[in-house]
Amino acid sequence: MKTASGLALLTAFALLHLMACHSRQKQLAAPDASLNGHWLSQPGWSTIQHEQNPHPALPYEGLLELAIDRDSALWVNNGFEQAHLKLVTYTPDSIKVLGMAEDTSWLVRRNNKLYLCYSNITHVFEQVDTAASTQSRMEWYMNNQFLAGTWHDTATSQNMSLNADGKVTGSDYDQYRICIGGDCYCNYTELVGFTGKGKPELLRSWERKGDTLKLYEALLTTLPDEKPCYKRGKLEKIYLLWP
Repeated sequence: MKTASGLALLTAFALLHLMACHSRQKQLAAPDASLNGHWLSQPGWSTIQHEQNPHPALPYEGLLELAIDRDSALWVNNGFEQAHLKLVTYTPDSIKVLGMAEDTSWLVRRNNKLYLCYSNITHVFEQVDTAASTQSRMEWYMNNQFLAGTWHDTATSQNMSLNADGKVTGSDYDQYRICIGGDCYCNYTELVGFTGKGKPELLRSWERKGDTLKLYEALLTTLPDEKPCYKRGKLEKIYLLWP
């Protein structure tokens, strides 16, 4: 985890480059194709990978995504807030970003990282794939990180398979979705929802430790006219990751 002084130095470093961008008057062509793909913010993604926690505790460790296709991009904030962006190159490594809440933001590329100055914070991104797209892949990466795989029910000896695209096989349900942003932050537990044709959503609290996945009841803690928030209830299923 970066210290406050480390973050200040990183911010100052990136801002120096951003200030240099403003002095350049010549507008170049669309950003280089090597920027195409999906970029996830650091240290949030590293924390998620190493701590197996889909919600890093500190705000600056939250997960942001940039999905880039040449001069267009999608910006995603923790899976729920999105902005469609226009990218305008001023130098090979310095890009004006149009379409965010602020009039102008800047992307600077240094050492295979992207630095985005937005709302007085410099966010650092690393590329996780090179597929040109303006569609979010955050859910795919979160699914793949936490729940994708074939799971063996220790009570019934049946197997249930979850893939990174959110598909379910070997169950009465055919889709699943991890709650990763927005309203999820009021919960005292991690949630996953299972859906299928003609079936109401099955909401469960989940916990994964290594090759063991546990599903619990999701107990509502709020009144009917309030935003729904949940806590973990009794243990319902124990699954083991199947070879």
